[in-house]
Amino acid sequence: MDRNLHRFISQTQGYILSLCDGTNTLNDIINQVARLYDKSFDECLEKVSGFLQEEVLSGAVNYLDRKLSAKINPYEEMKFMFVPQMADDFIVSEELESIGIILTERCDYNCIYCFGSYGRASTQAKELTLDKAISIIREARSLSAEHIILSGGDPFEYRGILDILNVVRLEGFRSCEISSKGIRLTKEFVKDLKKTGLKRIQISIDSLNADSNDYLSGTARSLEYAFRAIFWSRWYGIDVSARSTVTRMNYKEIGAFIDSLCHMGIKQIRLVSVIPVGKALAEMALSSKEANYVSGLVEAARTEHKEAQIEFFSPKSGSPLYCSGGKTSLFVYPDGDVSICDLASQIKNNFHLGNVYNDSLKNCLRRSRTVNTNSIEACRQCAAREVCNGGCRIISYSFYRNLDSPYPLCNMAGNNSSTANNSFLDFQEEKGYEE
Repeated sequence: MDRNLHRFISQTQGYILSLCDGTNTLNDIINQVARLYDKSFDECLEKVSGFLQEEVLSGAVNYLDRKLSAKINPYEEMKFMFVPQMADDFIVSEELESIGIILTERCDYNCIYCFGSYGRASTQAKELTLDKAISIIREARSLSAEHIILSGGDPFEYRGILDILNVVRLEGFRSCEISSKGIRLTKEFVKDLKKTGLKRIQISIDSLNADSNDYLSGTARSLEYAFRAIFWSRWYGIDVSARSTVTRMNYKEIGAFIDSLCHMGIKQIRLVSVIPVGKALAEMALSSKEANYVSGLVEAARTEHKEAQIEFFSPKSGSPLYCSGGKTSLFVYPDGDVSICDLASQIKNNFHLGNVYNDSLKNCLRRSRTVNTNSIEACRQCAAREVCNGGCRIISYSFYRNLDSPYPLCNMAGNNSSTANNSFLDFQEEKGYEE
């Protein structure tokens, strides 16, 4: 192996290597990774064994013919063993996997759960200049980004959106995610979108009850606009996926909601639990019991609609949460600020990596650092911290107004701290939101 080469490994891979201490068999390592991610042994087998085989071929790892009775201690004479130290700076990649760009704050809707506090009430909406947006896209591609997210506000409110989509196509991104409630997606506009090479549009619908959808989106005739957008997009050969924000106001209808969308021919449905950031209030969020109820409805729908891809994003209590924000992905805001993700809008100063009007994406990426989990009391003794890095700091802040609070859906932190009131179920009971 060329010792002059630099290699970037993920936190998960670093954790796997830390288990190669002579006391674990391959099956032991796979089982530990499976427990951390709440996956089956078979789901982890190929990836873990494949990674370790690469390390064996490179000479970084060797197999022994028997287990050692005690692990090799890296703090004594033999100091060649790698052990992740989360107090150290994270090894930051020089490349991006994805780039997110919030083109504009303008939006015709006034969703009650909007994490960016965008919408009609925003009287001085910010947005990136077209030239700057294009330069961001080109620099991100030069840093190897293959996936791009264009968001807002409503990205279709951005005056240069057709130019942006043409640049995305010419730069050769593998995928482009763009989402809208649909009010701007008229027959004529969708026809123009097709010419840019756009392959898929994600339409956001929260309820198939017209009154409920109007209430959640803060806009009259919102369901009518969504159906019109779906019709013309499919008419012109643009694939349509659906996204729904799941709250305590609509979670009981998710089963019928999925059935109806599948019968409409939509094969990709993404359900996302509301996060109390921006305009969304904590009492809108699902309790653990309600999240489990939705999970049951989704599993039943997957059994009935095998041809559809149905996803429910609601972090499972006790499961580590991995985030690539600031490591291999960045988000650019309409004022040019660069942060770790779009959820950071309310506290992005805590995750400020630079501004594209006076700095490069590459420099912003170099400034990225993960949270030091030593500052989170409940995480200090947790074996999962090398993988989850303390969970999502933005969600923790949204519940507790403290960046050093443990992740609210992590019961593992509760097992390691007698003082941490970190379970979301406990949080809801404390606030009186649990039924």
